[in-house]
Amino acid sequence: MILLSFLQGYSQKGYEIGAEGGLALDRYIIKDPDNNVAHAPAASGVVGISLRRNTDRKLFYEMALLFKEYTESLRWAGQSGYTSYNSDEVILLPLRAGYSLKITRNFFIAPVIGFVAGYKPRLDGSGGHGFEQNEFNTIYYSFQSRPSAERSLLVLGQGGIGLDWTAFRKRVRFSLQGNYYGGLRNVKTVDIIYQYNNGGMQAAEKNSRGSFINLNAGIKYAF
Repeated sequence: MILLSFLQGYSQKGYEIGAEGGLALDRYIIKDPDNNVAHAPAASGVVGISLRRNTDRKLFYEMALLFKEYTESLRWAGQSGYTSYNSDEVILLPLRAGYSLKITRNFFIAPVIGFVAGYKPRLDGSGGHGFEQNEFNTIYYSFQSRPSAERSLLVLGQGGIGLDWTAFRKRVRFSLQGNYYGGLRNVKTVDIIYQYNNGGMQAAEKNSRGSFINLNAGIKYAF
């Protein structure tokens, strides 16, 4: 429906084109029966271009082309340090709809919802091994992406809210947005095998749906 609105109204005024980018915190689901594998920050970035169509009823529609590189991290319970590394590179294609609520003449609040399709050009297949040691614990571990769980296509939903400021007779729009992108299906599983303090070998896994939290800044020009 969003795409149809773009096509039907292409000859009308009220279009903006620009760029956006920001910080992302990637989200994962950990399964460890012994709760030794803990969550750790997984910061990454996202950047791209977008096209916006404004309507006379304060509604707007957006299409975007975004590029994102996911980050994976590994931390052990009771330890403050963690390991992180770059993972999948993904192309994201969001279709968004929003509503512009006027605060002052040039400031607006804009809640947004959307649907996002994503594509991984290359399956990561990441793996590695290492050990962590402090005065209390010694941990040997290895991790490997599970080939049977790798998917090239991502499906996400988007929800967020933004603050817009227009300038130069409303020809330029500056935006600051907070978004949550929630994956609808699992796209990657990393198997983790570890030995905790000379005990037996234990197994855990980390699953990804491609979900992330995003703080985004953007600029658009009206034409």
